[in-house]
Order: sequence, then structure tokens, then C-alpha cells
Amino acid sequence: MNRPKVGILFFAHEWFWSAKMFGSEFLELLEKDASDIEQQLKSYVDVVNGGIILRPDEASKASKRLLAEHCDAIILFPIVWSADTPMLGALKEIDKSFIILWCHNRLEKLPERMGFDEIIRGSGPIGALQMS
Repeated sequence: MNRPKVGILFFAHEWFWSAKMFGSEFLELLEKDASDIEQQLKSYVDVVNGGIILRPDEASKASKRLLAEHCDAIILFPIVWSADTPMLGALKEIDKSFIILWCHNRLEKLPERMGFDEIIRGSGPIGALQMS
């Protein structure tokens, strides 16, 4: 049985990388979160990972790569809050593809206290709402 081939584009705001407000450890956590999601998906589908997208030019390039891989669907996944422009860059390329917008919350329940870095790390649903 053939498994579906699914492309995934993780979105984040470039500012988190350029300002490094929370340090490189925070960025490594986001990359680990993206890798964990990819590994979970691989148990169901063949995954083509377009990476963490920060800018429209990256989105365009990654989208073209996913299209060249003949993905059956493309997941737009805000790993944290993202600006609109990268997603719009992706949509210009994949406008005739089956698109899934994934709103993900990595926590099962909210802890009693959260630092601002953890609040930002959990801001993917805000990105999904904005993208919708």
C-alpha cells in the first residue's frame, strides 16, 4: 500500500532568530519541536520537510521543492507565531495544492506558571489563527 507523501512547512517569525531574545537554546528547542512533529508524522505518512520558514523567499523556495517532490498535501505549521508574509510567499507557489493548516499545542494542560519564553514557544495557535 502506498503511503501519502506530505510536505510540511514550519513557520516562525524571523525576529526570534535575528534578536535571539531567548538565546540559542530557545531556537534549538523550536528546531527539536519541529523534528519531533516530523518524526510523529512519519509513522503515518512519508514526510518531505521544508524546514522552518522565516522569510517569503525561503517559503517560495521550499514550496517549489515540495511541489517538485509531488506531495499529496502540504501542511502549513506555525511552530510559533509568524508574520503573514512567509505564508503568503508559500501560497503563491502552492495555490493549487491540497493545503492543511495545522494548529498545534504541544502542552496537554497549562502549567501553573510559565515564563515568557514558554509562552512564545506555545504561540503556534496564534500563528494558525492569524494565517487562517
